[in-house]
Amino acid sequence: MRLVRSVLLLLTLAGSAQVVAAPERLTADTSAMLESSEGWKGKDSLGAQRSFDLSYGFTAKEKLDIYLPAHPPKAIIVIVHGGAWRTGDKSAKAVIANKGQHFIDQGYAFMSINYPLLPDANPDVQAQAVAMAISKIQIPNANTQMAVKNIIVIGHSAGAHLLALISANPRAYPGLQPWRASILLDSAALDVPKIMRARHFPLYDKAFGKEEAFWEKVSPVHHIKQPVPSLFVCSSRRRTACEQASEASMAWQAQGGSSAVLPEDLSHRQINDELGQPSDYTSAVDAFIEQHLAL
Repeated sequence: MRLVRSVLLLLTLAGSAQVVAAPERLTADTSAMLESSEGWKGKDSLGAQRSFDLSYGFTAKEKLDIYLPAHPPKAIIVIVHGGAWRTGDKSAKAVIANKGQHFIDQGYAFMSINYPLLPDANPDVQAQAVAMAISKIQIPNANTQMAVKNIIVIGHSAGAHLLALISANPRAYPGLQPWRASILLDSAALDVPKIMRARHFPLYDKAFGKEEAFWEKVSPVHHIKQPVPSLFVCSSRRRTACEQASEASMAWQAQGGSSAVLPEDLSHRQINDELGQPSDYTSAVDAFIEQHLAL
């Protein structure tokens, strides 16, 4: 239980009505509320201790789940689900099953976050919510300093777009500090204006609308400044996926950032579902994580 409390104390309950806020200092009252969270469920099918639906923000969707290994975590893996900016959930099997088991077995804490969705929140607001979640996870705690300093964030599809937008310039988000690295699993969008000016799926219109100024506002490659080191995983089966990943990676490097591209002969869905299963793909992602945790 002490380990659980150590990780839960990384989070604070929200207390105002802004989209993004700087991390607050934990108070005794807040700590007590988190330690006795009704979301505590004990061990689950992953063999992990867990706590569900911890609030990091101000809306019903701004919540996260925590899964803990048996021993003090050596690092934290944060997952941002996909779903075309409109659907998806932190507890979906494709988000949790293989990745959760794999990373917990390696001694990582595993945290999966929800965020507001369309039509209630556009991608800019969604990115702000994801940034706030990460900033709350970054709050220092004497018992987990090492884990808090060692954070890797993974996003898939629309979640990878939101993560890329934040990773391009993390200091643009109040209270957020750079983390070790980001892993972008077949991002749904990296250069939004380029997508919107070409033939595209209707889901992009629902997410990005018709205003070109907004396209640029939520386009990761248009906001690169001291970016977080990033691995761009792309499906070689999708016509433009690896092309946009390579262009974004070069843009990262042009601004002094560290990046790499990992093409995989997998579908968009498989890139998410199969990470964590024994494979060269999983091994390559593990090597990237270990490289950046060793910095």
